Amino acid sequence: MLLLGVLAGASPALCEDVTLEGLRDSYEEASNALRLRGRDISAKRVGTISRAVGHASLKARERRLACLRVSNEADGKRLAVAMDGGRVLIRTNKRGRKTAKGYHTYVADWREPKLFIIYELDAEGRKMRKGLERCDGTIGGPEDITRLLVAELRAMGAQDAKSITFLGDGAK
Repeated sequence: MLLLGVLAGASPALCEDVTLEGLRDSYEEASNALRLRGRDISAKRVGTISRAVGHASLKARERRLACLRVSNEADGKRLAVAMDGGRVLIRTNKRGRKTAKGYHTYVADWREPKLFIIYELDAEGRKMRKGLERCDGTIGGPEDITRLLVAELRAMGAQDAKSITFLGDGAK
C-alpha cells in the first residue's frame, strides 16, 4: 500500500488535506476545519496521519541524501545561504489517567527548529524570481542542520559558484 502513497490507512489526497490543516494551532482545530470541508475525521486521526506523513517525509529525505549526485547547477551563479532558528512548543501528553475534566496532563518543552534556504542572486544581489532555490530544516541540533546544508551545497555543485553569500542574524 505504501507504493500507492497510502499512509496510516489514508489516501495521498487525504494525507495532503490533513497535513495542510494540521498546521493549525491544534489537531482539534484541524479536525473541525476538515469537517467543514466534508471530511469527518477525529482529532486523534488527524494526529495519526500527521505523524505518519512526517515519518515518511523524514525517511524520504534520508533516502534522497544517501543518493545525491553532484550536479553543475550552481556553476557560475551567485548564491545566498540564509539560516535561522526559531522556537516551537512541543506538547507531549503524559501517560495515565485523565483529569476530572477528561484531559490528559502534558509536558511542554521549547525546541528550536533550524532552517536554511539557498537561492540564486542576480547581478545586483537580489533574489532571482525563477532562479535556483533549495530549503530544508530540522528540529535536531546544529550538527543536523549543518549536515543537511552541506549535502545540498555539494549536490548543486556550489564549489563552482561565482560567489556564496552567507546571511545570518548574528546568533551563535
